[in-house]
Order: sequence, then structure tokens, then C-alpha cells
Amino acid sequence: MSDFKFIHVSDIHLGREITKKYSFLDSLQETRVRRSPLTVLDNLAILAEEEKIDFLLIAGDTFDDDMPASDNYFKKFKSFLKKLDQINIDVYIVLGNHDVESDLLNSYESKKLPENTYLFPAKNAATFNIDKFKVAIHGQSYPKKEVTEKLVEKFPAPSNNFYNIGLIHTSYENTYKIDETYNYAPTNKAMLDNLEYNYWAFGHIHIRKILIDDPYFAVYPGNPQGLSTKASETCNDIPEGKGCYLVNVSDFDTELTFKPLDDTRFFTIKIEVKEDQEIQEIIDNTAKQIEYIQNENSGIYLMITVELEGKSEVHNLLLEEEFLAILNSELEDEDVNIIKCINSLESPSKEESFEAIDNIINEIKDLDIEDIEKFVNDVVFEHLTKKEFKKGLNKKFGVLPKSIPLIEQKNIEDEIKEQNPKEIVENAKKIAMRIINGLSHKDE
Repeated sequence: MSDFKFIHVSDIHLGREITKKYSFLDSLQETRVRRSPLTVLDNLAILAEEEKIDFLLIAGDTFDDDMPASDNYFKKFKSFLKKLDQINIDVYIVLGNHDVESDLLNSYESKKLPENTYLFPAKNAATFNIDKFKVAIHGQSYPKKEVTEKLVEKFPAPSNNFYNIGLIHTSYENTYKIDETYNYAPTNKAMLDNLEYNYWAFGHIHIRKILIDDPYFAVYPGNPQGLSTKASETCNDIPEGKGCYLVNVSDFDTELTFKPLDDTRFFTIKIEVKEDQEIQEIIDNTAKQIEYIQNENSGIYLMITVELEGKSEVHNLLLEEEFLAILNSELEDEDVNIIKCINSLESPSKEESFEAIDNIINEIKDLDIEDIEKFVNDVVFEHLTKKEFKKGLNKKFGVLPKSIPLIEQKNIEDEIKEQNPKEIVENAKKIAMRIINGLSHKDE
């Protein structure tokens, strides 16, 4: 048997509208993120040529949905196949639950795909032999979207003295649960043991995982491009990104090397907030973590979710929309966008809140009336005019007035002037105590 080399990839999901939920991206960002799965094809073609592979395996869900041959994504995939045909690389494909109703199989059967492309039938398992390398590839496409039958049980026996590969879109022993997907075409170790193949090329689960590495290989390459903020789509635990496996075979010995293909990466970072941290310090710490991720992912577009955890005195002041806007404005980088902020901060206990109030009272009790009035005008009123802050307040407390009427501002100013600072501070303390105890801010 001659030495040979192939790439195993799956779940490209051409046509998935990644940007649908992220309307705030600017036009350049939106274009880059939207065409990320197409960039995967470009990167895959480059890798295949650089590594001089002999064939390519695609284990299902090439397309995200029922893709007609007239669609631009289908045409671009066909161009990708032609590019590989020109450098003598064969492509072997099975259909999964997402692309079962695409025009791929019909195009193959009607000889409308390049000669280097082989589609496995849906009615039964079949085998394609590569006599030059003594390789037998066994596989089956999905006959329908929801396949609950154990397709692998009807796969053919291995070919003698050949390197046998099984190509299938499958859920192996409940792996669908970790990816929150469906238990389609289920397989288990007993089924694989019975067939005694050398390599199982799986698709369907978007998490990269080598399930078995002795006496044969069973492998999920994961999807080559993250598609959302779902755990299986993020790169939190895989800093090298998403991609495919390059497989070298020499005298039946198999060696796998991961190769990244993605152009956009989703990350979720958790920020531990200390109780006495100011909002600006929280922002600065978050920005530092994001900059670290940027340095580790040079040239990749980043879509980042920030989750704030811990106990904080500012848990109610730190509004998600405002925090998001501030972070994006501070980073000002064309290769990163903070797409979501999750405020999971806990409020301090009543005792801690009382202590915080006393600390504030001690700080402002010696202020004169002009200082208190300046605080109200310059800080409170100014903050309430911020778009994101008002949006966050509306979300928490219901729709607020667009502005404080001038007559009411004048009334507030008059009331402040009529009271001495100590009286204002004492009233503020009483109101704070009532709110902490779950009562109305007004005396009953």
C-alpha cells in the first residue's frame, strides 16, 4: 500500500446567516462575518494544495439548508470542487440532515459536478475504491432529514488488504447531548468494532473530538467555522480555532494533525468583579482580557460575549447596553466586536449595603449646597441623557420620560436650596434604607 494523505472536514454549513442576530455590525464587519463559511472553502483549497493531499472527505452538512443549484452558495461550492479537480484532488461527500434536500446528489447523478466529485447514495451504503492507494471508502447519505435508523449496521464488510474508511453523518453514543443537537443515524463502539475499519470520518457534532484512536480511529473534526455564541461554536477551550484534520497514512499507521480554517471566532469571557470595584476599573480589566485574546488570534475577526460575575456594589448601575457601547468605543478595533454583555453580578447583602451607604454619607456630609447641586446637575442629569443608560433603565424599571421637564428641574433646584446639606443627606439615607428593605421610596 502506497502512503497517502487526506483531509477530513464536516459541517461547513454554507448559507448559514451568522450575522442575522448582530445588526449592529458595520457594513465591512457584516460582510466579513457573513462570508466566513466561504472563506473556509478558500482556506481549505489553499491547505489541500499546500499539503498535496490525495483526497478530501466531507462528512455531511456542506450546506445549511435546502440549497438549489441556482443559489450563489451552490455555485461557489461547485467552483471550489473545480479548483480541486484542476490539481487532481478527489472529493467524497455524504449528505447530512441539513443538506439532504440540496441539489448536490441530483447534480452528481445527472453528471453536473466535476469528475473528481463522488456523492454517496441515500438508498443504501456504497463503496468507492481508490486502487492506487488501496483505499476503500464506505458511506451513505441521509435519505431524509430525520434519520433515526442505525445506518452503519448495514455498511459493507471491509475490503481485504485495503485501508477502509467509513464516512457518515452520525451521533456517536449520545454525543448529540453535548452539542444540543439531534440523535440522528446513531452509532456506538460495538457497531464500529464489528466492521473493523481503519478510520471513521464522522460529521454532525460541532465539537472537535477524537473518540477512538486504537485499534482504529473514530473522529469528529467539529465544524470549521463557529456559527453562534452556543458553547459548541465558541473557541473558549480551543485557542487554535476551528478547522479540519489532516490525516497521513503510511503502511496502515495513521497520524492526525489539526489545521485551522476559520476566519471568525466566537469567545465568551467571564470577568470576576470585586465588590468595591468602580465601573471604570471593571471596563479596564475587561478590555485587558479582550486584548489578550486579540493577541492570541491575530488576523481573525472576534465576536466576544462578556459575562460579569461576582458580588458588586454597582450591580444595578452597570447596565448591559451601556457597558457594551463603552467597551466597543474604547477598543475601536476593526477585528473585534463585543456582541453581548451579561450582567450576572449579585447585589451585596443588606448589611453590606448599609455599610456602603454610611461610607457615602461620610464622604458627602461635609459638602456645601453648591457641591450637592453641582453633583445633581453635572452627574445625574448628564448620565440620564445617555442613550444606552436610558435604554437599560427602561428595561429594568419600565419606560422613563425622555427628559426631566424644566419646571421639575427648577422645583428640584428650589427644594435643594431650601434645605441644608445635612437634611438632604439624612433624607437620602432614609430613602436608600427603605429601598434596600424592599419598601417604596416614599413614606406610606
